[in-house]
Amino acid sequence: MTFKLIAGKLPNEGESFGSVHSVNGKTGIVILNADDVGADTAGAAQTVLEILDNQKLDKIDYVQHFRGLFSSYAALTAALPTALDGDYAHIDSGSGFDRMVAIWDGDDSKWVVNAVNVGSNTDEVPEGSSNLYFTSERVRQTPLTGLNINDDSPVTSSDTVEVAIGKLQAQNNYVSEPEWVDVSTLSGFTKNQNVSTSGTFIEIAKIGGLVWIRGFITTTNSINANAELLGFTDANYLWDYVPRNASYSYDTVLNKTTIFELVDFSLRINQIYVGSGSHKMRLMTNQLFSAAIAKGVIPPTPIGKALN
Repeated sequence: MTFKLIAGKLPNEGESFGSVHSVNGKTGIVILNADDVGADTAGAAQTVLEILDNQKLDKIDYVQHFRGLFSSYAALTAALPTALDGDYAHIDSGSGFDRMVAIWDGDDSKWVVNAVNVGSNTDEVPEGSSNLYFTSERVRQTPLTGLNINDDSPVTSSDTVEVAIGKLQAQNNYVSEPEWVDVSTLSGFTKNQNVSTSGTFIEIAKIGGLVWIRGFITTTNSINANAELLGFTDANYLWDYVPRNASYSYDTVLNKTTIFELVDFSLRINQIYVGSGSHKMRLMTNQLFSAAIAKGVIPPTPIGKALN
């Protein structure tokens, strides 16, 4: 680049004869090259063009592997019975399964569906054969296979539902219905001769550590006061006499006993020591039974603390 000045004076202290102090650090007659102005050297752009031209994908070389959208697998196989490796297509199978992807398997020469867009909720997903959905009805119908009813320990927050049910059942079994026993079957049973066998049925049970009695009794003749109606010596149903001594006599008046045909008459339970380490529990009269026939009803009544 050359500046040729005819006359005058340039700014920046230029001389009147036309020369410039400096241009890009050069003075005098200035000629700028590519480096001076930051330009590529000659031929550089052509080199870049050739490199890019060799690397670009020509349109004629492009392979479109997406083969389209089809309404069903049958429609896909009918339209494209053969394809190239890498080819794929979408199948729209309806609500809940918007798209399935089918890929051409060159080895087997068929379309293979290998991906499914899962529906937005489980109502749209088909159920498997073993990993089944959770439903309230299935919970109610699930059998308690392997239920253990031998552990009656308290239920804890770490127990499973089945374990908890087993514990509760074991606890329920432990406090099951009390066993009432006919006193006539107990060891050492005795009966007053004026007590009807067919018209008398007395039972005894142990409930919550107490001895209970219930039943009905019929007399066939007058009976004196403080008379024994029936009794037994079976230690399984005796009162606890340990707090006092072996020979202590215990009494419990059955105030709720109803005696038919007699007014204001009652019975009582008495336990006495009969020797040789044995005790006897007796159902007794409190008053004289003067009527020829009397019938008494004893509602379930606790009569004392059980010995055993």
